[in-house]
Amino acid sequence: MAVAVEDAVVAVAAVEAETTRTKYSDDPIWLRINGLVFDDNSDSLTFSRRLARDNGWSHWFALEVINEYKKFLYLMYVAEHPVTPSIEVDQAWHLHMIYTRHYWEEFAKHMPFKPHHGPTRGGLKEGEKYIEWYSKTLVSYKQTFNMNPPVNIWPDSSLRFRKGQTWQWVDTSQYLLLNNSVGYVLIIIGFLLFLFLDFFGH
Repeated sequence: MAVAVEDAVVAVAAVEAETTRTKYSDDPIWLRINGLVFDDNSDSLTFSRRLARDNGWSHWFALEVINEYKKFLYLMYVAEHPVTPSIEVDQAWHLHMIYTRHYWEEFAKHMPFKPHHGPTRGGLKEGEKYIEWYSKTLVSYKQTFNMNPPVNIWPDSSLRFRKGQTWQWVDTSQYLLLNNSVGYVLIIIGFLLFLFLDFFGH
């Protein structure tokens, strides 16, 4: 009897998984989004390579982010709540909006929703709102695509919204970027070296 019940549970799960798969994979909106071509190979600096360059990513990772960005665009349509992207997906979104003709004419024009990007107004309440939206987005991702979002692109909300984040563009041709821990170690070594040379220099 227990085996029969277990088999029934597995069968129901399989049906649910198939239903979930059908919901998005055969949806014309998903097919249009998934069919978006971002790279014009006639350009030496394609969309994906620009995304990789601007963020210091490998090209293969940028391509993965673009795939996840497409899923995010679909979640904007199917999720029954506002959605919030991960930082990586948000970078793809920002870049896509710069390609205005592609964004508004090839993508947004054919969508049954308005894909506007709403920046935060700042403050505690705004932060709490986006944390809630992001958490719901992760849940909707799993329900829609029948899989967990990849953590290297969609981290937990505690990492996505960790305190003390400061983001800015840096010209890496003029500045060397180091991890904080490495930077502090080098500062300490430099300070100790200075004391050593100063002591024995006298």
